[in-house]
Amino acid sequence: MKIIFIFAALILLFGCNNDNLKDSSYDDDCDYSSCETVEPFYTDISIKFTRNAENPNPTIYLMNGYYDEGSIIDSIETDTVSGKIASKSVLLNFQYTVFIKYISGTDTIIAIDGDYVHKNTYNECDSICWAVYNTKFNLKLK
Repeated sequence: MKIIFIFAALILLFGCNNDNLKDSSYDDDCDYSSCETVEPFYTDISIKFTRNAENPNPTIYLMNGYYDEGSIIDSIETDTVSGKIASKSVLLNFQYTVFIKYISGTDTIIAIDGDYVHKNTYNECDSICWAVYNTKFNLKLK
């Protein structure tokens, strides 16, 4: 009887550990650092532009839809922007176009960029996370 008790005690002490009771690697593989669990309805877009001697503070125009079909919904006066990247808050799940008119000597150059700014979900282990796509626009002169 003593031998059975000692054997049972040894099994309990050495035969079972917490790693066998659950998959401890599951939580270790999860990365929640970039998981946004609250559904977004708007986001900030960033718009790169060029400042130079002929265009010290050009105006950026924001349109809903495509350049040839949409309408201007807002503008950004770049004299209020420090640096060469402007930002604007927009609603998600819409097509946006940004454009700017540059002067080059006697020519006018129109730079245009556009994309569908949207959100989508993805799973990170046991959480549903939200991601926002197509938030960077480029109107820089080459």
